[in-house]
Amino acid sequence: MPPPSTLRRLLPASSPADLPPVNIGDGVRKTPSRRVTVACLECRKRKSKCVGGVPCDLCRRNNRACSIDEEKDGRRKGLLRRKLQDLEQDSVLLHELVENIRHPDRKRLDRLLTCLRGGAPLDEVRRFLSSSPTPSSSSACRELAQSVSAATTDLSLRTGWTLYRVPAQPWTRVTDDADYVSHLISLFFTWFPATSIWIDRDIFTRDMQSGRPDSAFCSPALVNALLALACFYANPCKADTVSTSPTMQMLQLYHEAKDILEQETDELKLTSVQARIALYLCTYGLGKGMLGWQILTELMDCARELIAQREAITARAGNEAQETVRAIDRALYGLFSLTPVSYTVSPGQAMMPKPPASRFPPNHGVSDTWWPYPFRAEPVFAHTNCLINAMLDIQSIEWDFSTAHSAQNGMPSPPPTDKTVDSFYHRLNKWAQQLPECIRVGPIPTPGVIDLHIRYHAAIISVLRCTQPYQEKKDAIVPPAGPGRDLCISSAQEIRSLVNNYHSRWPIDSLPVTYIHYIMLALRTLLELLPAGAGTEAFIDLHMALRAMSRRWPMARASLRLLRYRVNAKA
Repeated sequence: MPPPSTLRRLLPASSPADLPPVNIGDGVRKTPSRRVTVACLECRKRKSKCVGGVPCDLCRRNNRACSIDEEKDGRRKGLLRRKLQDLEQDSVLLHELVENIRHPDRKRLDRLLTCLRGGAPLDEVRRFLSSSPTPSSSSACRELAQSVSAATTDLSLRTGWTLYRVPAQPWTRVTDDADYVSHLISLFFTWFPATSIWIDRDIFTRDMQSGRPDSAFCSPALVNALLALACFYANPCKADTVSTSPTMQMLQLYHEAKDILEQETDELKLTSVQARIALYLCTYGLGKGMLGWQILTELMDCARELIAQREAITARAGNEAQETVRAIDRALYGLFSLTPVSYTVSPGQAMMPKPPASRFPPNHGVSDTWWPYPFRAEPVFAHTNCLINAMLDIQSIEWDFSTAHSAQNGMPSPPPTDKTVDSFYHRLNKWAQQLPECIRVGPIPTPGVIDLHIRYHAAIISVLRCTQPYQEKKDAIVPPAGPGRDLCISSAQEIRSLVNNYHSRWPIDSLPVTYIHYIMLALRTLLELLPAGAGTEAFIDLHMALRAMSRRWPMARASLRLLRYRVNAKA
């Protein structure tokens, strides 16, 4: 071992800063490899390892077309994204189908139904809808589409278009919006059938446009009552000028008309009678039976007095004598047309006197047309006078049948014999056979035509149910057996067909309030006559119509509860 003095002394290590840089070459730093979840189609076909990307390295080097099938991507995020896209497309398709069904273009709807029933795939249905878009899908009518619905809409408040332009002042204190008042008046004369209207439209609108409260054919009480009734047909709108809902507007207008009538003197006025008719229909639609009966009793007294003073009132009219006669007759005929709705199903004392049987001259010209307001569709001939004459004839038959078997001296009347029932049934059939061609149910009917034929079938049920077997079995609405049973079922089925005809052309919730009685009559007939399981489709259709009416009329909601009780009782 060498001595310590001969050993080389070790120096301390240099600091890291003094170390020379290490040369690692010119190579590029490699990134960690990315996991590829889906290989391209070419790599899958050749079973090669795909490194991802479009194009991938192998396809780029070999000059091959590189593509990835997204449907093969099994990742949860991609699957949810594709499912969300499919749901969005289906949602758009559903909304387009609903808008096309709501649109009043019948030809377009028929083509769409043919496409669907032919088994066309959804992509073809989308192409059909995109090739012929509805006005609601175009950008120019986007605002219009927001105001159109299956029911009567407030389109006029946005476009300024109404059938009748009338002022709000000095007729009502509830609103000063002339556009809204014009809209409600247009709704009333559109959707209330001509067979039941108790006001001469032309005379009334002329006097309302004059702005004179002392007019002979227009008064504040009448205007407020009509506006209250028309509110049932109006939808909630977003117009700045109308801040309350139609229900609140209706109640305000109703009480306004009622207060004005209570302040009037005992002098008989035509406009007061007409206002009470509108108030009666409001109370009927609201389901206030006792109050409605009170108003109806007053109306019957007014009708008798109006018939007795008809000549004297006409003589005092002077230059307006002809218009006065026409207005009085329209009021009496309108009230006379409400008798099937006013009374119970059982025949009883006919409180309404039969009005004078004067006839209105037929009018088949362009001056008598009907528009499906607020939809911008082509007008059709209304044939109003022909409808009124036919309505008067069939109501006279029902009036004769009711008075022939009404109670005498407080004693119940005996049930009608089969011979009597057959006699009135043949009178109804003769009436139907002698109808003018212009008011038969053709390819282009009006609500008035449909209402007239529903009245006919409801009258058949009302007459045929009054047989001896019915009186012995009080729980039944019609004869339990025999030809009368089949005829009643057939008439109930016809009422269903006519209601379907109505809502295949126009909004189903625009059905007039008088249809509640007719639909319930048909539903009870089907429920109590047909065995379990039979007539299900007809019952469902009528039930759906009544449910649609219940969105506007509280009376329809009460009728649904009564129907539910009867169904449960039968079960």
